[in-house]
Amino acid sequence: MKKILFTSTYFYPYLSGLAEYPLKLASHFSKNYQVTVLTFQHQNDLEKVEQLNSLTVHRVPVHLKVFKGLWNFFYPFTVLKQVIRNDVIFINLPQFEGLFPSLLGRIFGKKTYCIYNCELSFENNFPAETVAFLGNLSAYFSCLFCDKIITYTKNYAQNSSILKYFPKKLFFVLPPVEKYTIDKSYSKYLKDNFSTFKPIIGFAGRVAREKGLVYLIEALIMLEKDFPDISLLVAGPYGKNVVGEENYYLKIARIVKSKKLKVYFLGSLDKNRLFSFYKKIDLLVLPSVNKTEAFGMVQVDAMLSGTPVIASDIPGVRVPINLTKMGLLVKPGSSKDLANKIIKILQNPKKFRENTKKAKIIFNAKKTYKFYEKLII
Repeated sequence: MKKILFTSTYFYPYLSGLAEYPLKLASHFSKNYQVTVLTFQHQNDLEKVEQLNSLTVHRVPVHLKVFKGLWNFFYPFTVLKQVIRNDVIFINLPQFEGLFPSLLGRIFGKKTYCIYNCELSFENNFPAETVAFLGNLSAYFSCLFCDKIITYTKNYAQNSSILKYFPKKLFFVLPPVEKYTIDKSYSKYLKDNFSTFKPIIGFAGRVAREKGLVYLIEALIMLEKDFPDISLLVAGPYGKNVVGEENYYLKIARIVKSKKLKVYFLGSLDKNRLFSFYKKIDLLVLPSVNKTEAFGMVQVDAMLSGTPVIASDIPGVRVPINLTKMGLLVKPGSSKDLANKIIKILQNPKKFRENTKKAKIIFNAKKTYKFYEKLII
């Protein structure tokens, strides 16, 4: 039986697309292969070794934390042992430590693949900018040493400052997006507590700077005159539950309180509750502002639920809407444009729901898993 190693700075139970992607792949492969995940103990209460169904998760303690960057001084030796033990290595980028499994994979002749989720882009904060620079530099060398680079879309790769150096290594495959059943009890909770609001705008993701939630809040203020009962439901971790983003959440909370906006933070939701959330909202907004967002899997989840989407017109993120026509693109960082696009969808929502079946065909998880299976053989 082949042995597969995934390396990722953050992994389950951390909630983000960056952590969710390797979880789906590792869980799928663990049905037929021996799968190990090497990650960091980003919370002190997490077990250092944990068995998640049939995959094994090894978490190394965090010795140093700079913004969202994590480091363990013995990591190179730990990953060396894992590289030697395994046959195939998947490096989930971005990760500052990614160059070590990539280099060691090359030295020991292991099949080594980089999953290029996105580039780091943090602004107006020296520690964060330093982490972004080092993370992107490490990503370059990780890509240099690995055998192949897998990323979501050609559109993102064409606008990447790193991937342009490795055109012959690039392979494109859409992320695995699976359909879940709704949580009936949570659907009832949403109905009982939010049915008096109309329309209901949704946001799904971590409350973090790169997600651009503040621009959606500003758009909400503009829309209140025409839609006095408009509300915003935010599904995802916030405040202290998002590394390095507590001040950003507090900034948003102050705006919400001062303007008396109908904004409700639902916290982290599992997949079944998320699909109840998508069914309840009138449209989902993904107002991301930089290259840290490379696709936005939540918008595909919404599309599979028949919910229209508004997303920023930035590389990679624009692709799902261009493929399905189930929404509109908005200029990143423009609250006014966002407010106008929300009005446009609310005026004719049926038009943007018509291609739900098409979305289910395009975003078929089986195609993604089949692609990865060929890499392992």
